[in-house]
Amino acid sequence: MLVFTFLLLFLFQANASCPSGNVVEWNSNCYIFQTNVTEFASAEISCKLMAGNLVSVHDAFTNALLAGEAINYFQQSTENDFWIGGTLLMHAGNWSWIDNSIFDFIDWNKGEPQNISGNGCISVSTVNGAWSSQDCFKAKPYICNVASTTPPPTNPSYLNCSLGWTYFQPTGSCYGVEMPNPGKLNWTAAEEYCEKSGAHLTSIHSWEEYSFIETFDAFAWNGHFWIGMFSNDGGKTWMYTDGTPYDYEHRDDEHCKMPNPRCAACGQFGICTFECTEDRLFLCKKKAHF
Repeated sequence: MLVFTFLLLFLFQANASCPSGNVVEWNSNCYIFQTNVTEFASAEISCKLMAGNLVSVHDAFTNALLAGEAINYFQQSTENDFWIGGTLLMHAGNWSWIDNSIFDFIDWNKGEPQNISGNGCISVSTVNGAWSSQDCFKAKPYICNVASTTPPPTNPSYLNCSLGWTYFQPTGSCYGVEMPNPGKLNWTAAEEYCEKSGAHLTSIHSWEEYSFIETFDAFAWNGHFWIGMFSNDGGKTWMYTDGTPYDYEHRDDEHCKMPNPRCAACGQFGICTFECTEDRLFLCKKKAHF
């Protein structure tokens, strides 16, 4: 399960500028978790009555946030997924958001979307946060997005991070992988892929940054993924490929420790060392352009 408690305290403002109820406020948006189950069109009508829409999702952080909060708000539901605003109903054959925002992020589950007639609406799993194409007439809980009455911050939470990247304000950096995502690579190849987009394998310098990285689905649901931490002396000293110091330790030596550690990866319980030749998912980090 995603560990959100500290991160939410760190990021969220009080939701006084949002409607009352099951609401999370983030980035001038009020995410309203509707526990009553209904089919897709009725869910959108309900959101419209609150001057909103079914939620659109544009980055991995928001997707993981909504899935993590849904575990709490929808725990009494007999359904293990919920509606968001992605659909084929507006543009036949093409996925789009019901609020007409750009469809610039996807997180399909393995084998999705299925090419089945009638499966034209997107639901998100409360088990792993991944998307699936569903029959729009199925009844599910849903999340509405209504604009907050709080003015947006002077420095926006998302800046010039291109498709596949997510901005994190405390570090002023973008995190992700340049599209098209190549999947699993060995540590050296992963670093080289990051460098092609002006980035490096991610460094981690605080609990806040570690908690943010934890929201990426590569971290939360697909095991360990490469970061830029490495050693040239058998683990006596560590450094990062981006040249920043090794100043934060969140090691998981209890669950995994190689005899001759050289390359590091993040997992559910912390940072582990692995053979650099293993193929793994990875996460890049680069400074945002203001």
